[in-house]
Amino acid sequence: MNRVLQGLQSPAVLLCLATLFWAGNNVVVRAVISDIPPIALSFCRWSFAFVLLTPFVLPHLRRQWPIIRSNWRLLVLLGFLGVAIYNTFVNLAVVTTTAINVSLVNAVTPAVTVFIAWVMVGAVVTRRVVLGMALSFLGVGFIVAKGDLGTLLEFTFTPGDILMLPAVIGWAIYTVGLRFRPVELHPLVLVWVTFFVGSVIVGFGAIGEWLIEGRGFELTTANLAAIGYVGVFPSLLAFVFWNRGVERLGADVGAQFQNLTPIWGTLGGVAILGEALYSFHLVGIALIFAGVFLATRRS
Repeated sequence: MNRVLQGLQSPAVLLCLATLFWAGNNVVVRAVISDIPPIALSFCRWSFAFVLLTPFVLPHLRRQWPIIRSNWRLLVLLGFLGVAIYNTFVNLAVVTTTAINVSLVNAVTPAVTVFIAWVMVGAVVTRRVVLGMALSFLGVGFIVAKGDLGTLLEFTFTPGDILMLPAVIGWAIYTVGLRFRPVELHPLVLVWVTFFVGSVIVGFGAIGEWLIEGRGFELTTANLAAIGYVGVFPSLLAFVFWNRGVERLGADVGAQFQNLTPIWGTLGGVAILGEALYSFHLVGIALIFAGVFLATRRS
């Protein structure tokens, strides 16, 4: 147990766990998206995570309320970008484009984050970081193209890919924006407030989705289990871990871990679904790990 707790103090371990949970989210969303409308699923996810976190935040709330009130603009922005925009648009993109396109567009997020960190806070972009990002992107491409890089030359944008652009940009700004969080604000309070903001915004979107499409969903065991998973792991735990890891390593370095997501998706498919592991998986995994190691190495 002590070793586990010590491991959770490592920012690299926290960021790896966050991406692992997000990989599971992608699988669950694709599994239930035909049963639960995408914006409704996003609302259920964040509202459930908010309610679940509330008992742990209440003891801190009175003492931290002045900090929340004086920093409400930043907290609303973080909730809008990191919770409402990113995940809602990813859910919409999953419905309207291919898994390959989502993976490839999402793989540029570390590069966008580094660029925004350079613009907003003057982060230094070294050649090692650039080379690491390039290797990781090549690894992602190798996996989604199943080893045939010629497939990437045939890549074409679909209308649904446009939905990924605000998601990528929003998440990059959110990650860099964590740098400006008040240091005295408790990490759980930060997450709780952003979840509240995101739930309210997405809630209005879910109402609009229902009014336009007239489509609800049934509270089946499978649907409730899916909401429970995406509310606890990719939402609550992943955000706490991601925020902590980025705080320790910085946005430009922490963002590089995001390309680990397709690795966990591949290994999960092999371990849980019994899918075959091919040589192109191994090559892609090696490239991604090499890229992340190179980009995040301090010296």
